[in-house]
Amino acid sequence: MRLLVFALCLSALGAGSYALLTRSGATGAAEFAGAAAPAGADRQPDAQASPEPLAPALRERPAVRTRLVVEAYEVAGDTAGEVLASLLAGGPHSGGDVFFGRTVAGVRLRYDPTPVAGGCVLADVGVDLALTITLPTWTPTSPPDARLVRDWGRFRRALSEHEDGHREIAEAGAQTLGRALAGLRRDSCPATRAEARRRVRRVESDVSAAQHRYDARTGHGRTEGAVWPR
Repeated sequence: MRLLVFALCLSALGAGSYALLTRSGATGAAEFAGAAAPAGADRQPDAQASPEPLAPALRERPAVRTRLVVEAYEVAGDTAGEVLASLLAGGPHSGGDVFFGRTVAGVRLRYDPTPVAGGCVLADVGVDLALTITLPTWTPTSPPDARLVRDWGRFRRALSEHEDGHREIAEAGAQTLGRALAGLRRDSCPATRAEARRRVRRVESDVSAAQHRYDARTGHGRTEGAVWPR
């Protein structure tokens, strides 16, 4: 039995990441591609692909493995303006933009197109989700002003919570993707693989729409307090 592995990469899907930009009161777009779908009332995809009705063994929920890495970059400064300058200098970059917080997701699919009586079915479906969240850590160079400490704490928590919202969308989407592929059956293995690709594209489209709805609802984190200076 031959197990096929497919990595959803940036060049294939166009973005492969989503990010929050909060810069001196202005926010940038969040974008995602990587076959994940939303969680929660405001993050549900417009449509979900469903596996074909098959034998119970083939309808089992596929394994989804998630690897989460949280990275930090150092921020210095003793005033709001100095902290802002440090954020802009040290924040992650992508496409010419500077991000205060960023979450990058990658999805790898594993499945085995297996000939069965009357056709071909996807067996042994697995989804590997890799998530990297980058957030700032502030280290003042002198005893900080109490108000600045309070403002930073609120900003940092809001930024982290907003990124967690994107993470939840990706994690729920990995589950949706697995369910969309598990037990998929067509009359030939080429047709089964073609349908699998179509469903991946559909989930990707659903997630992109859900990410935009999430950021539209929160103003890319602004309504949640993810803006500096406050």
